[in-house]
Amino acid sequence: MVQRKRQLTAGFTLLELLVVLVLMGLVTGVAVPLLASGMPGTQLKASVRDLLAGLRQARDRAIIRRQDTALTIDVRKHAFQVSGDPHIYHLPSKVQIGLFVADTQAGGDVGAFRFYPDGSSTGGRVTVSLDRTTYRIDVDWLTGMARLQD
Repeated sequence: MVQRKRQLTAGFTLLELLVVLVLMGLVTGVAVPLLASGMPGTQLKASVRDLLAGLRQARDRAIIRRQDTALTIDVRKHAFQVSGDPHIYHLPSKVQIGLFVADTQAGGDVGAFRFYPDGSSTGGRVTVSLDRTTYRIDVDWLTGMARLQD
């Protein structure tokens, strides 16, 4: 008698695929809360990047258009806006903002960095903090350059 060998088909069964999907769901359910706990630091860094980008945009706009341009920060509303840009940028409400500028209004809650066509500015400093972490952005009055300080 000749025995015939059974040919095995390559692939996965439906049951194996379902087990893998359930395991992936469990891992995702555990990983998301762990990642969410790191979000405050991410929000803080994103806020600092947004402010830096706004300051650089205001300086570039002043140089390109050859007219004064300001970046106005409203500390109470956690928002800032570049003059001539209709978009208002909002920062997370948990983030605390400190402002040291020459041009203030509303009792110091609203302040502006003004940039001139030659690239210079009124200068100043803005601090952005959350919990125990603080970032400081300095704007040089002579060059108008915004720099993140450690």
